Amino acid sequence: EEEINNLCQSAFLKFVMDSRLDKNQFADVYRLILCLERTADYAVNIAEELVRLNTGMDIRHVSDPVQAIAKTAS
Repeated sequence: EEEINNLCQSAFLKFVMDSRLDKNQFADVYRLILCLERTADYAVNIAEELVRLNTGMDIRHVSDPVQAIAKTAS
């Protein structure tokens, strides 16, 4: 999730500096970046819910979900 947020921020900054885009094009690109970020958030939520349904473990507030799942599996 953090990785896609960083990518979206980088894309936003790149397009802010692009003088070839008019304000309407920039608005379209900005909306696209926001939609991509939201899609990634949905994907994370779905993955967390699938883990909960499969293992019974709520990993939403765990700092390292992969390690937490591995501990319960062993």
